[in-house]
Amino acid sequence: MKQISKRLFGVLLAIIMVVTMIPNGFFKASAAAAVQSTYATGDIIKYGSYPQSLVTDISLISALNSQALQPDNTVTYASNKYQRVYFTQYTTKNYGEPAIADNSYQDDNGYDINTVYWFKFEPVQWRVLSSTNGELFVVAVKILDSKAYNKIETDVTWETCGLRTWLNNDFYNTAFNSSEKASIEKININNAQTGVDGGNNTFDKLFQLSYSEATNSAYGFISRDGIDTSRQAKGTDYSKSQGLFVDTTSPTANYWWLRSHGDLPATADNVYNEGNIAYDASVDCTYIGVRPAFKLKLSSVKTSSVTLSKTSASLSKGKTLQLTAIVKPSNATNKAVAWKSLSSAVATVSATGLVTAKAVGKATITCITKDGSGKRAACAITVVPPVPANVKAVKASATSIKVSWPAISSTTGYYIYRAAGAGAYSKIKTIAGSSYINAGLAKSKTYHYKVKAYKLIGSTLYVSASSAIASATL
Repeated sequence: MKQISKRLFGVLLAIIMVVTMIPNGFFKASAAAAVQSTYATGDIIKYGSYPQSLVTDISLISALNSQALQPDNTVTYASNKYQRVYFTQYTTKNYGEPAIADNSYQDDNGYDINTVYWFKFEPVQWRVLSSTNGELFVVAVKILDSKAYNKIETDVTWETCGLRTWLNNDFYNTAFNSSEKASIEKININNAQTGVDGGNNTFDKLFQLSYSEATNSAYGFISRDGIDTSRQAKGTDYSKSQGLFVDTTSPTANYWWLRSHGDLPATADNVYNEGNIAYDASVDCTYIGVRPAFKLKLSSVKTSSVTLSKTSASLSKGKTLQLTAIVKPSNATNKAVAWKSLSSAVATVSATGLVTAKAVGKATITCITKDGSGKRAACAITVVPPVPANVKAVKASATSIKVSWPAISSTTGYYIYRAAGAGAYSKIKTIAGSSYINAGLAKSKTYHYKVKAYKLIGSTLYVSASSAIASATL
């Protein structure tokens, strides 16, 4: 097995693994799909998209291979975007080494030269480190890529390293659309580190966490550099295709860069798979992962529109329907909506959009955005009588069949439909009661019956769906 180069603290880390305190628990996941109004440390949001999962479906791979490639080697197919990966030589563990399999982790991860691989663009999950004054500080939940801190092994700081340039150009333009970019703040980054020259402050939108941030208990980490599950991160399939190191003895997490300078020239800090921090990674290591971080201004994006999952629906009395509000843009600051029924006697709606049919009639369910934009949407609900239940058909005489069912309250009447043998159904009777004797039938024949309930309100007729079939043979 290939060995990691330039690890100077192996013995120390082994000791730490034995004597360290029990680490903090994993962060909790929020139900948020993009951004909402309030957050706590450890919540998860989705923002932007990046290639992550390997496509393994043979038919989909064939379809993707037949598509015309965009200049950035992507394809949009069936409303999804995919990244094509194809390389003719391996990415070496450190720049300057011969580009052979023994010097790369790509083949160890199952990715070989001269082979096409496809990765699906998926929403990126971000862990909330803090939420203050309408601003979120977030870090990627997963390791999204694998890149060197700097392509040349030289003494660099975050200010001058290649990873900073790549994050704020290539990654930034790939992962975020124009409206998403508008909410990512360009901030003054403090790169100072105790005992090490961290370099000048920088103004960045995207960055790696620093040592001090990765040991800040207010962000959910332990306040020292020991083993910590809350610092652990697992690489995506795509990051592994780029040469991320996967420790087969502990594959649940992988290495990722911090932006802080290491304690030796031409090194930088990084987090090991156990969640402990090391200070000696050579800056030209390509097998260490990237977990971008940024600050997101919540108050900057208003709702432009809201639509509902349905604009009209028919419900049987007593049944429910879940409506979903679709708020745009996807990065709207406050995606919450208020629900209301304009006829609660007919249908009610909960705070989460669950509609309950109360009485036969018509109702309009509305939602309005809570961010002050005043955007509205509506769904027209028609409540019909309940479907007749337990319909029975029994032989009443040699030439008649009795059809019956439990009466439904507040119903005007019922329609009875009949089919003879394999024939089509036709309406044979309209009655007010809940039973009917169908006489004058042919012997040695099977008849099938369905029943609908109806209610007349003014000049409007409301009809239920058909009951289950009841059959009888003479």
